[in-house]
Amino acid sequence: CCSANFAAASSPVSAYWALSTQPQECINETAHLLGGGILNTLIDVSVVFLPFPTVMSLKLTTRQRVMLCVLFGAGFVVCIAGCFRAYFLHKLNTSYDKTWTGYPLWISGTIEMYFGVVCSSRCQVYLLARLTAS
Repeated sequence: CCSANFAAASSPVSAYWALSTQPQECINETAHLLGGGILNTLIDVSVVFLPFPTVMSLKLTTRQRVMLCVLFGAGFVVCIAGCFRAYFLHKLNTSYDKTWTGYPLWISGTIEMYFGVVCSSRCQVYLLARLTAS
């Protein structure tokens, strides 16, 4: 999907793959990928902060509020991994050795993706663990 968008933004489309010494009219792929990564990280941060006012307004004990904030705050790991991914993406696009520089980008992207899944399902895993323990 992303490659199709970048290819369609070249005029003609074959200019996206063609090696040429002539200037080609394609979008700045580096700026678009880096902007998308930064925007994604900012959205992650806003989603992490979103439930805190609601949690603080609930009539719960202090211990329960703290536990809920810790559960929702675990999403900060995803935000930190997103920051690293954006940094390594910038580093990759300014480096000549794409293979060596791409490895940390791949690791940080994978951590961001998997921790996002784990953090979004942590409440259900906690309930499942309680049910199987009893």
